[in-house]
Amino acid sequence: MHDPASRFEVTVGGAVLVGDDAGAGDAVVLLHAGVADRTSWDDLRPVLAAHGRVIAYDRRGFGETTCESEPFSHLDDLLAVLDERGVERAVLVGNSMGGGIALDMALLHPGRVLGLVLIGTAASGVPWPPSSPREAELEAAAEEAAGRGDLDAANLCEAELWLDGPGHVGRVDAVVRERFLAMNEVALRAPDPGRQPERPETFARLSEIEAPALVVVGSLDVPGVVWLSSEVVQRVPRAELAVLNGVAHLPMLEAPDRLADLVVSWLDHLA
Repeated sequence: MHDPASRFEVTVGGAVLVGDDAGAGDAVVLLHAGVADRTSWDDLRPVLAAHGRVIAYDRRGFGETTCESEPFSHLDDLLAVLDERGVERAVLVGNSMGGGIALDMALLHPGRVLGLVLIGTAASGVPWPPSSPREAELEAAAEEAAGRGDLDAANLCEAELWLDGPGHVGRVDAVVRERFLAMNEVALRAPDPGRQPERPETFARLSEIEAPALVVVGSLDVPGVVWLSSEVVQRVPRAELAVLNGVAHLPMLEAPDRLADLVVSWLDHLA
């Protein structure tokens, strides 16, 4: 049995992946978004840990994890965490980029995946539809600000894009907003972790995924993510959709109680 909320480190090549491991029983692994880190799950982890074992870690370029610039794979890093923590199979709960990694794992290593919870998910090989006008403005403004070294301005653009939802600036509670800005600042200022190999064309192969999946999306998320969530549900044989009204891309930050209810209920039925 693992110590509640025990901190761990896993060395993979030149990286030291930092995470937390709490609870006992079947494992749930939390994979954060590309604008966050493992602390984005802090309001959800205790609820899940009351029902089983919960592992969350910072990927390269995020949170407390440190790394050299070298060729690497987020999928290999995830496998290393599972192996080091003695986890044969797990439910993968992924937000955004974390959801894309979870889908890749379910496609390439199906024996390691008990189920998927995909929240505002990404996926490799997606033919993304055009951005909405406000989304395109924010993307361009963030890129321009980062290009001139104004990472604070870039962070504010990404806060509206991913936390508030495009066109809803300042909608989310100020405390939550500060949490987002602090996490994303680390990601924006992190050195380049290195080159990754080509990822699988998972979107075109979603019908091959055998694991059951709960697909969660906020109604205020960017239109492309809302569209992709619907596509995943249509293509993955054992997937179901849950829409969180009035929520954007990061429900674990702005609506953790509602998200926890969905996830716990789904996990109970999975068992």
